Amino acid sequence: CSTDVDTVLLGILAFPTCPQSSQWQQALASRVHSCSFSLLPGLLLLEGNIADELLIAAEKALLSQLATGAELALPVAVAVAALRALARRASLRVPMSSSFLSSAERLVDICQAKRGDMDAKGLVRVFVALRSLGMELPPVLIQSFTEVSSVLSPAELIYALRVLEHEDVKDPRVHSILSAIATRAMSVVRSSRQAWELHTLSRKLNLDVGEVTEAEGDWEEVQERQRSPRKPISKEARVAKAAARFAGSEKIP
Repeated sequence: CSTDVDTVLLGILAFPTCPQSSQWQQALASRVHSCSFSLLPGLLLLEGNIADELLIAAEKALLSQLATGAELALPVAVAVAALRALARRASLRVPMSSSFLSSAERLVDICQAKRGDMDAKGLVRVFVALRSLGMELPPVLIQSFTEVSSVLSPAELIYALRVLEHEDVKDPRVHSILSAIATRAMSVVRSSRQAWELHTLSRKLNLDVGEVTEAEGDWEEVQERQRSPRKPISKEARVAKAAARFAGSEKIP
């Protein structure tokens, strides 16, 4: 019964470090093909000690269900998760199987058809997966991204711009909107490191963004230095400060 195997899989997803997890994985490995499609990407994306036997079986089940058209009725969030799962598993295959690319193309079709249901972070996840698979970014998804990317924080925008190439933003409307968003992000960024990276990425994409000064990039730190007398800084303090500066997360959650 699919309900029984789904319950086991949900237990693994919810409690991956549970002592009984290994037993659940063994029990599920031979029956994972009966699991609901929407649960398979979560298993393939799960971080932790998951048995190779189960992951291989889940990969085969995902590809098999995609080959039969199971993705047609998927919510777009599940399609995005499935695309990310394919990208992760494909990274372990050299050379990559053609079944990964054909399955990914079907999922991209779903994302394009339901792009109105996707937010900026979801679109960035799609872009990252497609780059990993060596596929081009569909122009219609790039256009959708520009229309909703204003909600991203400067750090998230930087992450997204790293994925894009110059060819992706040549459309005049895309170029204009991203230039405006990058300019606005530059005005509120609070880290000189982020400011300079945003400036560098904007130049790579030929976006129209103004020059960056230290005061614009890290004005709180500059003001603090102006108010306080300069004090000698030890080597250990400099190393700690540098480590903290580069420790900020820029991943799309």
